[in-house]
Amino acid sequence: MAGVAGSYGPVVRAVGGRVAGWRGEHPGLGANAVTAEEHAEIKRPRAEFREARVGNGFLEGAVVFFAQESG
Repeated sequence: MAGVAGSYGPVVRAVGGRVAGWRGEHPGLGANAVTAEEHAEIKRPRAEFREARVGNGFLEGAVVFFAQESG
């Protein structure tokens, strides 16, 4: 793995240099730039999706139960 990673050395350095340059031109836009409100906004759909999956699991169980009851 190290050999493969070593073969990409110039590419990694070039990308790293561009990223460093962009960060220098855009201070304050790093990973920590997300506010608490934005973070909550990102988490909301995930929680809703999780709730929907739980609800679907319940409905699937109910379908199986009633299918066994009827027949």
